[in-house]
Amino acid sequence: MSVLQNIDKLISNSWFFPSGIAVVLSTLYIGYAPTSIGLGALGFFILWYRLRLDKNINFHFALVLPFLIYGLMLISYFWSIDQPLSLKGLGRLSNFVIIPAMFILMPRFDVKATNRVLMLFTYSNCAFAVVFLIIAVLRFIKSNDTAVFAYHELVSGLELNAIYVSIFFLSSYFYLLNKKGKSILDKVAVPFLAVVIILLSSKMALIILTLGTLIYFFGFKGWGFLRNLKILILVLASLVAVVFISRQMTNRFLEEKRSNIEEILKKKQFGRIYLWTGTTIRVFHLRLLKEQMEDDKIFWNGYGVFASRIDLKERHKKYDTYKGFHDYNYHNQYAQIMAELGIAGLLFLIGMLILMARSGIARSDYFTLVFALMMIFIFTSESFLWVQRGLVFFMIFYGLLARLDIAPKKTTFKAKNLLKS
Repeated sequence: MSVLQNIDKLISNSWFFPSGIAVVLSTLYIGYAPTSIGLGALGFFILWYRLRLDKNINFHFALVLPFLIYGLMLISYFWSIDQPLSLKGLGRLSNFVIIPAMFILMPRFDVKATNRVLMLFTYSNCAFAVVFLIIAVLRFIKSNDTAVFAYHELVSGLELNAIYVSIFFLSSYFYLLNKKGKSILDKVAVPFLAVVIILLSSKMALIILTLGTLIYFFGFKGWGFLRNLKILILVLASLVAVVFISRQMTNRFLEEKRSNIEEILKKKQFGRIYLWTGTTIRVFHLRLLKEQMEDDKIFWNGYGVFASRIDLKERHKKYDTYKGFHDYNYHNQYAQIMAELGIAGLLFLIGMLILMARSGIARSDYFTLVFALMMIFIFTSESFLWVQRGLVFFMIFYGLLARLDIAPKKTTFKAKNLLKS
């Protein structure tokens, strides 16, 4: 058998592309270069498959919307207030078209293949969670400081952002929560991931964790889960205990009491020592967006992709905010895309989220629905797609879940069993 035939045989295996996707997702923890290499390798084998083995293309309308967003980015270059920045942005956001194109060209996925991706990514997430905790224990032995177990400090060993890691872990938590026929390790991993998510101390992640869990028990399991009341009480007690143990988490919720929304919306000068909270800085950015739309008439077309930061920085200086904020983005994906691409970009993004949520509801698919809700929520507190890790994560899951709607006809399954293994 020739080398080419061996490669054909390898990539024809049903496990090959799902495993490749899971590997790419796992590289999100270790940097931009490994992720780019992984995507490049995956793309190469997808093209190989299409050119040599199967020329039929799988198409779904949901996969067109990212192309429309990127097309708008391309056009925005011509009216951008900073074309060099927009050119940089076009390169950094190219996965808006690269990843959907890969899913269009990829061999058909069925539920089993999708489950394989989620299962392997979950193994990876659990392994990284253990690594983070081991590093934290070693740091605690040296410093005797419990802060190493919380928020950004917990994932500082790999220079990661706690909010993004929380979202990665949440995807695995929801997958395992909904998994049919859980193994002993699965049953251990569910509360384990929940505890680590709480230790990461992201307020939005905790809200998503709570909401997703309630939707599962009351919306998909029904009142029958009360038959396992002892298990539920044990899990909830464990989570409550961690919340109280986690000083970082408690402090982060308590500090929000200082939020004075009315003051943020009216104050003329803040000064370098003004006490900001996560809520107030995000509300302030919405105030700035409103001013930008009124002053610069950006409602229809925006400043151009990646170009909003110029005006945003000047407005921070105008209000004399803390200097460290001057290079911030909006920390809100909806505001970010509105400021740079105008109302059309915002509507395309909302359309992607609606299609995903509607698909989950139509198929009674817990994971798709809760993933859509997770992204809807996190987009209110982070410019998630303007960060490489966030963009790759979202686009892979978006493509993966969209492909469930074009699964081969010979694959039959009941809606209630989707994404359960």
